[in-house]
Amino acid sequence: MNRIISSVVVCLLMFAVVVGCGSGSKKGPTVKWSGTVTINGQPLPSNAQGQIVVTSNSNTGASRGDQAEIVNGAYSLQNVPQGEVTVSFDIYTTAPAKDPMDAERGVMDTTNLVPDRWMQGVVDTADKNDSAKNFDLTK
Repeated sequence: MNRIISSVVVCLLMFAVVVGCGSGSKKGPTVKWSGTVTINGQPLPSNAQGQIVVTSNSNTGASRGDQAEIVNGAYSLQNVPQGEVTVSFDIYTTAPAKDPMDAERGVMDTTNLVPDRWMQGVVDTADKNDSAKNFDLTK
């Protein structure tokens, strides 16, 4: 239950950051990133859902951030702000609740797949010469 609450809180916080930052707004130079996301060197499960969120660590007028769905382990971002950024992930699977009564009502159990050390995001640099970014979320 704590994992479900934790996943929901992380998802809501990431949404608030992106909305508050004006996702994709162009206030400075941006780059395009595309790549794959794996966990411990393994592809994401076929039933995994997720997002990658990039926010600028600068307040000097750069674009504030961008987000994209992770589909089959791949993502594509169009407006990553150049410079130091924080990259966050929200990756999870859902399955019918184990409790038969909950399952009958359509309740889903959510399992967070992001390793703990990646829950707060990771600092990276978006460089104009760097368009391919692959992330392996190791434990």
